[in-house]
Amino acid sequence: MSVNIDKEFEELRKDFLYHAEDLTLKLNSIISNQDLDKETFKEVFRIVHSLKGGAASHEFTNLSTICHHFEDFLTLKLVDDLQNNEHYETCLKFTDILEEVIKKKIKGEEILFSKYIEQISYLNLPEAETSQGFKGQILVVDNTKTIGSIVKKSLEDTGYACTLTKNGLVAFNKLVTKKFDALISSINLSPFDGISLVTALRSTNNINADIPTLVISASKNIVERFPKDYRPNKVVVKDEQFIENLNHSLEDLFSAQSNDLTVGPKNILYVEDDPKMQKLMQLSLKKYGEVKLNFAEDKKTALNIIENKVPDIVLLDNFLKNTSGYEVYQAIKEFKVPVIFLTASGSSVPVEKLKNEKEFLGIITKPFRPGAIYGQIKRFYSDRK
Repeated sequence: MSVNIDKEFEELRKDFLYHAEDLTLKLNSIISNQDLDKETFKEVFRIVHSLKGGAASHEFTNLSTICHHFEDFLTLKLVDDLQNNEHYETCLKFTDILEEVIKKKIKGEEILFSKYIEQISYLNLPEAETSQGFKGQILVVDNTKTIGSIVKKSLEDTGYACTLTKNGLVAFNKLVTKKFDALISSINLSPFDGISLVTALRSTNNINADIPTLVISASKNIVERFPKDYRPNKVVVKDEQFIENLNHSLEDLFSAQSNDLTVGPKNILYVEDDPKMQKLMQLSLKKYGEVKLNFAEDKKTALNIIENKVPDIVLLDNFLKNTSGYEVYQAIKEFKVPVIFLTASGSSVPVEKLKNEKEFLGIITKPFRPGAIYGQIKRFYSDRK
């Protein structure tokens, strides 16, 4: 991003933090009343979900990860047992953590994320081995109590599907039998350590031999221990910023060709009724000077724009004020314009109805990362070609 774009994005980030501070105060007030019926529970969940998405979109990865854990707790522990006092206390602990992190972010103070990971780890939330996502399938290999879980949740927040395993040998068996888009591995595994895993992946003839590999280590010097021809693409140091660095490294690998404008759409229509999301998309695409971005807030405006000039591609939010994205899709598909749905909930898009539609390219899960969104759009667009 240019200096001006960076400045605008930083202003958006600041605005979000103050908005997030207001939301956590509201959250604390609701939970402190200890009158959490089903309707109030929905409000709590909505606030946490909104915080999670906003934090990820504005690149506050650590904050988004904490919200993801809170959201999991609400879903898995609280929904069927609203009157459990222990659960109330846990909700208040989560809220206290969020308030503390947001205040430190606003003040520009250093945040020891490991402290919050340790606090959250005591909750022992159930973990699904495999999640669903639309940006790519990632295999995460880590045998610690918290790191793998934190990595998995962080990646899910940005739309990746993750498979988590603790065993290096099990991971290798998965890699030779199922297609993945990237491997993220810690070093200290058993019985197959991270170095052996990456080396075996690279040196054997298998379906994942050429996928990007990222290694999590205490030191970048770990790369010297790999055979020269089989080194990982990236080493992410396990420090206080490792989650953010990991996300950025992965996006960089997947978006390496995104500066090649010739294979991407140059005329984009974004159907979205949230001004903040419009502004975020505008900043995200601003550095691609030849890309023209138009906005429509509803079906009627979208139709008017398309009737005047059919864009190269339509980005379609699935939750609009007076209609659904699917209804807009039905209205515009006669123009044969390719469409990508953008949504915070991939399951809300009727994929079964759309999967055989030529114009339907796929789904990008919100929150999207500003620095990577055009690369994602291009991958869908190029695959269509």
